[in-house]
Amino acid sequence: VLAEVAGILEPVGLQEEAELPAKILVEFVVDSQKKDKLLCSQLQVVDFLQNILAQEDTAKGLDPLASEDTSRQKAIAAKEQWKELKATYREHVEAIKIGLTKALTQMEEAQRKRTQLQEAFEQLQAK
Repeated sequence: VLAEVAGILEPVGLQEEAELPAKILVEFVVDSQKKDKLLCSQLQVVDFLQNILAQEDTAKGLDPLASEDTSRQKAIAAKEQWKELKATYREHVEAIKIGLTKALTQMEEAQRKRTQLQEAFEQLQAK
């Protein structure tokens, strides 16, 4: 592209100057047409898929708006269930933390008592 622009900017004659911009314009138009065709085919696919979904809802006897409302209600219910599960999880995590701290303090106390008993036993053996 830069070479083409550099070629356009160099003075080479009136006829060639007129042809080069036309070549660039033709390339632009052809490229635009390709992009338009691709976009059109993508839109046709989207339209086809939307029609299939609408026919499926109609076959089930669902109104598209009612189907959308049902989907929203299901999403809201799922979100509420997720919140409940998350709250339950947090409660369980907190209960586990409390249980672990209690167990650790009891274990430390047991270790301390074991050490005391061992020292007392060693003192008795020494006598």
